[in-house]
Amino acid sequence: MVTLKDFQSICLEKGLRATQQRYEIYKILAGTTSHPGAEEVFKQAKAIQPMLSFDTVYRTLGVFVDKGIISQVEILAGKVRFDGNPSPHPHAICTVCDKVVDCHHMTNPHPKDYSDVPGFATVRSAHLELRGVCQECAARNTHRQAVAQ
Repeated sequence: MVTLKDFQSICLEKGLRATQQRYEIYKILAGTTSHPGAEEVFKQAKAIQPMLSFDTVYRTLGVFVDKGIISQVEILAGKVRFDGNPSPHPHAICTVCDKVVDCHHMTNPHPKDYSDVPGFATVRSAHLELRGVCQECAARNTHRQAVAQ
């Protein structure tokens, strides 16, 4: 579990003020591998900080992504989830229920491996993303809906 002192060090390094609200939001993300969306983070944070607004959570998540404190995973149709682990790593995404799973056993591609992309001078990031049907959805036979789409 991340301590307030750890969080204060991260904020100092990134040039941010370490507020209690930001700390609670960061703790939620650092303490899970479920890749919650902004609404889920808001629900959990509001239980701890009742005066917290959704706008504050949403803006804080954006600042954290911009500063490289967390990362975001785009699902489909503009849906975004957040990952407390900012290091590049592959994800598997269920196309039925939007479940996101870290694939730490796989290697994420390196930008240097893509130096010959037509029309690009440099490639700054590369990310492996797998899409399919999770075991729970497959067991419920809901994968047929995903195949039909």
